[in-house]
Amino acid sequence: MDLTLILNIFYAFIGIGIIIFIHELGHFLAAKKAGVRVERFSIGFDPPLFGRKLRLCACKWGGTEYVVGLIPFGGYVKMAGETVLDPESQKSPPQPDWLLSKPAGSRAIVFAAGGLFNILSAFFFFALAFSLGVKFPPPVIGEIEPGSPAWKSGLRIGDRIAAVEGEPISEFSEIFLAIALGKKEGAVTIEYERDGKPQPPLEVEPEWNPQAGVRAIGIVQPQSPEISKVDPKGAAAAAGVQKGDRLTGARLGAIVIKETAFSHLMDAINTYHELNPDQPFELFLERQGQALQKTIQTEKTGKKQKFPRLGVLPIDRTGLVQEIQPGSTALAYLKPEDRILTVGGRPFLSLQWNILQALFPVERTTLALEVEGKDGAIRKVEMPREELLLWSIRREVFSPLLLARLGALAEGSPWHQAGFRSGDLIIKIGHKWITSRQEIAEILGDFPADRLEVQVVRGDRRLPEPLDVSRQLLLEPGKAAWDEAPAAIAIPGSPAGRIGIEDGSKILRINGKAIGKWDDLMAAVRTAGEKKAEIEWQPPGGEKKIARTSLLGDEYQPLGWEHEPARIITKAGVLDSAVLGLKRTGIVAQQVLVTLKALFQAKVHTKNLAGPVGIVHIIVNVSEYGLGTLIYFLALISVNLGIFNLLPFPILDGGHLFFLLIEKIKGSPVDIRVQEIATTVAFFLIIGLAIYLTYNDLSRLFGFR
Repeated sequence: MDLTLILNIFYAFIGIGIIIFIHELGHFLAAKKAGVRVERFSIGFDPPLFGRKLRLCACKWGGTEYVVGLIPFGGYVKMAGETVLDPESQKSPPQPDWLLSKPAGSRAIVFAAGGLFNILSAFFFFALAFSLGVKFPPPVIGEIEPGSPAWKSGLRIGDRIAAVEGEPISEFSEIFLAIALGKKEGAVTIEYERDGKPQPPLEVEPEWNPQAGVRAIGIVQPQSPEISKVDPKGAAAAAGVQKGDRLTGARLGAIVIKETAFSHLMDAINTYHELNPDQPFELFLERQGQALQKTIQTEKTGKKQKFPRLGVLPIDRTGLVQEIQPGSTALAYLKPEDRILTVGGRPFLSLQWNILQALFPVERTTLALEVEGKDGAIRKVEMPREELLLWSIRREVFSPLLLARLGALAEGSPWHQAGFRSGDLIIKIGHKWITSRQEIAEILGDFPADRLEVQVVRGDRRLPEPLDVSRQLLLEPGKAAWDEAPAAIAIPGSPAGRIGIEDGSKILRINGKAIGKWDDLMAAVRTAGEKKAEIEWQPPGGEKKIARTSLLGDEYQPLGWEHEPARIITKAGVLDSAVLGLKRTGIVAQQVLVTLKALFQAKVHTKNLAGPVGIVHIIVNVSEYGLGTLIYFLALISVNLGIFNLLPFPILDGGHLFFLLIEKIKGSPVDIRVQEIATTVAFFLIIGLAIYLTYNDLSRLFGFR
């Protein structure tokens, strides 16, 4: 294990230990001040095992036992006569030094002190962090999901977000929080800058993101073009690439890519290398102000790849252009809902630039497109070859796969009677595009009408008029036969390419397993193992074919360079750091409360919550950005812990405060039986929450969500 990683894990446990210590210290000092006897002050838990308590160390001083338990992520202060549920409290009359003997106000201070100490200490943590310097991701768009609200609004990669709903934005996570925790419905006003110049504000309507569990606009924080790490055994090091070099462009085959978003440049490089691992390519770099070019050439390692790979990409024979990003030069040639039929005289397969590069000779500078308009008219379009490739690289033309294709329909069946025919591809219901049959039932909630318009592609042409279909029929798409066997294009040199799978072929079976959709294909490939796999496919309009081939290709030397997220440093003097610390404590406390409210309102999904494993993982990661950033994150945790513990929930400090409030109102303590039931229920709920959060953490880390 890397020494830096070991140190970062150590810092994580130390940091969490400090936060817990501060919390318990608050209870301890408040109890002492109130004259309550403190029997034990423990950092970490020390449950008994085989008659011995699991402790790292323990000592007794001033009537209090001080303990460091072996089980982290916790701690406690054991006070005499703490609650009516304590066995000691039930066996003997109250003593003067018991917590129960103190007035309700004094007891409330003792219970509240832990959370208040956490919130107060966060101010000092924040102030210290800002004085040391905190690294934040800049509020700059690093990537935009095609078809997302940000993409449709005209926001571009590289735009700097200045404010959301009038609230100034200083770093990227504030954009995410402002949108996720802001309005429950409707558009948000976004102020932004482009090339350093303020632009007119945009109204962007967020969409629910089921993966993130929040409302979002589809943007990602930027990566730094500066190379942060170079593997001495990688191809980049062999070519002379150094840590700190700034990547500015690349020559991939005959295509030179410059002046494009860094994320798109990396996508292009990675895709080109994946498809052409034995082909050299050039990197354009900047080193201390000097422009450099380095040729990258990976070599075979003499080993076989560890993971099987068929080497096919999904294709979209419909060629439907669903949307075009506002401001794109593609609008001079194409319109939304156009269908690209042929490119350079060959059937359209995909907008992926690497496929287009493989299809057309290098010497051609223009491409002829055959395009069918929404009205069914077919026109010829001539455009620069580079334009089409750049649209694909920049993802300015939105054309996701459309896979809701009907299989064999019996004559007289309900779907046949509604006007559908075998092989029809459902592309739209109302104004909604349909990418899979599962989406058909999912979107019907948006359409309360009994009759719906359904647009269909039949054969190689779109029906001129939509079908008028009953909503009831569409509610049960499972009653129709579907043909979602993926049509594919074989990557040259891949196992699929070696056995001659033709472009547009349907992959029918792998090792006898039927392939119904693209996920089936990926699963069958993953389980193929080291032996030769039997592949069955059907070329377009041809007979079925079967061939056997190994799915383990040659292993190539890794490129061997890494990039980190872009970061800006916020650093201030002593006085300014104190002001920033006070301001940030208030902001974070407000965000925690708004997040809790959003959870109850189902505006934020519970899968966004992190437990102990997730917190340690995050601390380990932020430790890499320096001490200031680490202390800043510990301050965030401290505020969260303080507020969470003050929630009116049994077992938590806030639960005790709630019982004290009831006692103050009614003039007598809450019935012991009621407290026992509430505490028992709360205990199991907390255990359930801990299990759920741990599952959340592990699923994020290992990707099995």
